[in-house]
Amino acid sequence: MVDGLERKLEGRLAVAHVDINGDSGEALASRFGIRGVPAFLLLDGHGQLVYKKLGGRPDVAEIERRLTP
Repeated sequence: MVDGLERKLEGRLAVAHVDINGDSGEALASRFGIRGVPAFLLLDGHGQLVYKKLGGRPDVAEIERRLTP
C-alpha cells in the first residue's frame, strides 16, 4: 500500500520506512506519540506534523489535499 502511495505521489513527497525498534526509530516514535504499527505521518519541509494516522490505512485523498499548497 505504501509503495503504491509513493508511486502515485512521486515528486510530491518522499516516503521513509522507519523501524521503530531501532534507536532513531524509538526517538521518532516517542516524538510523535507512536505506540504501535502501522503508523503513517506526513511532515512538512520543516519537520512539522501535518497528518497522522495510527493503525489501519492512511486516507490517500486527505494526504493529497494536505500536499496542495
